This record gives sequence, structure tokens and C-alpha cells, in this order.
Amino acid sequence: MPRTISQARFAQALVAHILVAALAPALLATAPVPAQPIEGEMDVEPLLIDKIYVSEPTPDPAPPQLQRTSPQDKAKARALERAAIKAINAGELERADALLEQQRLLEPRSHIVYYNLACVRSMMGFSGEAADLLGMSVERGFDDIHQLVRDPHLSAMRDEDLYTQLIDHWPAILEARRDANLANVRTWLDGRYEELRDDGLRIELVSAHDQTSTRQSLDELRDLSDWGQQHIFGDILSNEYAPYDPWVIVVLPNKADFIKWSVGVLGASAQQGFSRVGGAYVHDNKHLVAQDLGATLRHEFFHVIHWRDMTRRNQSHPIWIQEGLCSLVEDYDIIEQSITPAASWRTNIVKRQLRAGRLEPITKLASYSQATFSSKRPLARYAHARTVFLYLAQMNKLRAWYERYTETYDQDPSGISALEHALGKPINTIEKDYRAWVKQLPMVPETGSDLSATLGVEIESGEGDGPIIVSITPEARRRTNLRLFDRITSIAAQPTRDLNELIRRLGAYGPGSTIELGVRRGRIHETVQATLKKR
Repeated sequence: MPRTISQARFAQALVAHILVAALAPALLATAPVPAQPIEGEMDVEPLLIDKIYVSEPTPDPAPPQLQRTSPQDKAKARALERAAIKAINAGELERADALLEQQRLLEPRSHIVYYNLACVRSMMGFSGEAADLLGMSVERGFDDIHQLVRDPHLSAMRDEDLYTQLIDHWPAILEARRDANLANVRTWLDGRYEELRDDGLRIELVSAHDQTSTRQSLDELRDLSDWGQQHIFGDILSNEYAPYDPWVIVVLPNKADFIKWSVGVLGASAQQGFSRVGGAYVHDNKHLVAQDLGATLRHEFFHVIHWRDMTRRNQSHPIWIQEGLCSLVEDYDIIEQSITPAASWRTNIVKRQLRAGRLEPITKLASYSQATFSSKRPLARYAHARTVFLYLAQMNKLRAWYERYTETYDQDPSGISALEHALGKPINTIEKDYRAWVKQLPMVPETGSDLSATLGVEIESGEGDGPIIVSITPEARRRTNLRLFDRITSIAAQPTRDLNELIRRLGAYGPGSTIELGVRRGRIHETVQATLKKR
């Protein structure tokens, strides 16, 4: 039943309040990663997935420094959430409502609990209360308009004025959410940062790197989006959908701020083996943090655009597909001005597994849950997933596979039948052909001892924009034109943002080769000619 005139005015005021409240950073402090909102038919229990994806798995996703809920209360909240969803599926709406109210006391800033409460109140016939709860969910961070308009649990409240006001004001709400998220990010950053906005990508880039490196990174993200649109996702950059895509804050912090963030969001254990944690994209908060401008940034940014496509399609692809696609763009070559995914240290892992007789069938890889994929032999599984998609890319079947997969997702979310369709053969034959292809892949240099030619200088990882020269002899300085503390940012115009990438690119050259190096000296970027010597 529609509201009275006075209620309609209240609805308009509440929308205005939401736009103002969304600007309040206090409401947007990083919170424990919640489960997805209720989705699907009533008789099917929704799949609860933590929306945090990192370059490498992390043992403790709880954020002790920044969380508003204790680990104990968080565990209680998850148990209440699971019980509430079970009650909903059983038609026990009053019980579900009571359980969600208990969860709300534990997680008052979680937009998920308010959204789920709105669904329950709508199903109970309390459409006005449902609309108010939905407004509170939006105020706290809910930003998926696709979910909002298609969720059958909200059907009873769609005539409410507040609901239509939210839909009509959605682009403005997303802009307010962006500004609030950006304000929140600024609270934990120290030092000098540059901010760039890209309306096409719907990102706000916050970078501690120098101006040239920052703009190069933004250009690379644009190139990755274009490649993803052409080879996988289709109209991901479409102007028709873009105003309804939430903005993402992309943070490229200095080392001190990255450590602060990694401990705060990924847990105190992030300090142990910290170098393995390159960054993360937290989908619920729309924050991406990367400590380097190379593989980590590419990987996490591809999660951003993949999630946009999944959200539009109302799909949640399994972990092997998500990580396989996003790992695919970690290492590439630019051939004829086009991104071309390349063999890497990850394909080396797969080759070793195959030689040792330990390479799992693709069907088994596709069967793992997120928890299993990320907790047991994760490096091997990330590598295997990437290599399968590298195979599809080299067979020129990546776009055909994705189109078929998304069309038939409801029938086979694993992706195996789409592989069979795209490649035109049964999975057993695909497995044989794939393994034969893996055998002929080159082994990529992973350490300096794998190289036949070297610069003859001592190099360390640096701070994310390129390996740094930490020791150089007079002979090496004359031969390479490098200086102490130079950052090597490219070889022959191909990026070298970390040691893995630098070593892989050096592997293409022999002793006596003269190569063009891009270097950063302080804030000056230039190129030098360097001659390699025998290792």
C-alpha cells in the first residue's frame, strides 16, 4: 500500500539524509567482510561468500585494528546470519526476523544485515518498515542496484516512495559513497599522495608514487580494461551501465602505509611472510590496495571489472575462474601495441607439477570451494587456474568460452561444459591437449641464476614501481649507464615493476645485447642504453 503524503515527504527527506550520511567517514570505516545479501529462490539456501580477493591467500581475513566488531561477536554474527537464512528458506519469517535483529546488535554498521532485514519485513508484509531498513542499508554501504531491482524478496515494497526515490537518485548516491570512501581512505594515509579520477573506469586513484608513475599506472589500467572488454567481458565499459556501477577507490600506498593496511585488514599474521601479501580488492568496501604497480595491481584491478560483470549478470563465478582470469593479466608482453598474456613463474609451477605426475585434472580444479582452493596448496591452484586460461587465450577461445559460460551459468556454473563447447571437444580430450601444450611451454627464468646474461648490478625489490639498484661497480656503471638507487621501470618499453618481471624480461636477451632501460632517478624518468654481460 502506498504511503500517505506525509510519509512520501519523509521518504524524500530520508533519501536526502542518505546522501548526506554517505559522506560521513565514520559510517564507512573498514568492517568485517560480510556475506552476500539474500539471493535466489526461497527454497534454495544462498551461498555465503566472503568478498575479499587477494593476490595470495591470507590466513586471517579479520581486521583487528579497524574492525568495529570483536572476533567473538563476528563469529556469533555469522552463526546468526546462517540460522536466519535457514529460517527464511523454511518459511519461518518471524524467527528469521528475530535472529537478524540479534545480528544487527552485533554488527550495527553492516549493510548486509539491514538488507536482509528489509527482505524479511517485505515478505512479512511490512513494506514501509522494509523500505526504511533498505534506506539504512544504503546509508551503510549497500550499492548493488542490480540486486535491488531483481530480488524477489523485495517485491512487496516496490511501490513504496522511498524505494522509487532510491532508484531515481542512484547515481548521486554512488557519487556520495565514492566521496565518503575516499575521505575514509585519507584517514589512514600518511605522507604525500596524488589523487586522480577516471570517470570511464569509475575509479579514484590515490597514489604515493610520483606523478609520472601514477599516470603510467592509470594508463595501464585503461589498457587492461580495453583488453578485458575485447577478449572477455564484452561491454564492460558501456555508457548504458556505467552510471550504476559503484566507484572503487584504488590505493597505491607507500611502504609504511601498506604495512599498516595489511595488518589492519588482513590480520596481525600479515607481518609474517608479509611479502607474499601484495594487496587485495575488498568488494564490499570497494577498496583496492596494491603495494606494487605491476602484477598485484593488474590482478586486483581485474577483480574489479570481473565483479562488475558478475554483478550485472547476477552471477558469482567460482574461485578457480575468478583467480584464473585475474592471474592471467599479471604477466604479459606488449606485442604490436596489444596486451598478450605470457608464460610466467606460475606456468613454471604447472610444468613441474605435470613432470612430477601431480597436476590435477581441470575438472577437479573446477570443483573446489573458495576455502579449499585458497587454503591447501594455493600456489599450485592459482598457477593451474591461470595456465588453463592462458591456454584458452593462446587458442583464441577465451571470449567464446566466457560468452558460452555466462549464457549457460545456471546449467553449469563450474565452466567445464563451456570449455567443451568453446574448444569443440570433450573434456577428456581437452585435458590431453592441454597437458601436451603445457609440456611445450618455455620455462621462464625465476632467479638471476637462470639467466645467461645479466646487468651485473645488485638489485632489490624496491617500493613497487620497479626494482632498485642497491650496489653498482664503476665498470657496471659505464656499461649500463645505471646509477645507485635507480629504479628500473621497463625494458624495451615493456614494464618491469617487480623482480619477477625484470628477470623474465632479461631472459629474452643474451650476453652482449644492448637494451633500452626505463629508469626513475628521484622524480626524473628517462631511458638509458645498457649492455648485458655473461652471468
